[in-house]
Formats: sequence, C-alpha cells, structure tokens
Amino acid sequence: MVKQRHIGFTVFSICCAISARLAFFEDKPHVLTAAEVRWGTHEKSHDTLGLIHGLRYYFYVAGVLGLLMVAEDYFDEKKKANKRTNQAL
Repeated sequence: MVKQRHIGFTVFSICCAISARLAFFEDKPHVLTAAEVRWGTHEKSHDTLGLIHGLRYYFYVAGVLGLLMVAEDYFDEKKKANKRTNQAL
C-alpha cells in the first residue's frame, strides 16, 4: 500500500506543478483604455482564458484525487493495524 501512497503524492505534485505553470503563463485580463470605454471595444471571436481556466481546474481535480488516494491508503493501514491488535488480544 505504500506504493499507492507514493503514487498519490506523485499525482498531486505533478498536477500542482502543471497548474502553477499554466497560472504563470496565463494571459492577463485586458484593461480597457479610455478610447475603448468611450467608443466600445473590438469584439474578439475567440475565448482566450476559457480553455486555460478549464485545464487548470481539471488539474486541480486530478491533484485532489491523488490526495484522496493517499488518505485512503493511510486509513486502510490504520484499520489493518487496529485489526491486528484486536486479534492479538
């Protein structure tokens, strides 16, 4: 079961690293200039932040699943240790 715990930590760390890299290179929101406020903005036909935000949340969820694997392994070990001590008594 220790191997599963290491896999969970590995999944979590990789997902955190990828998410941090995406957040670092993410485009900053456009601040309107005075001319754009007065006459309106040029409409863009593509969504610049939607895909990157979606990928970041996907990696957050995958990282949380890695931590859940670690927690499951930890509680399984505790449960097995309690069964062994109860059987010895």
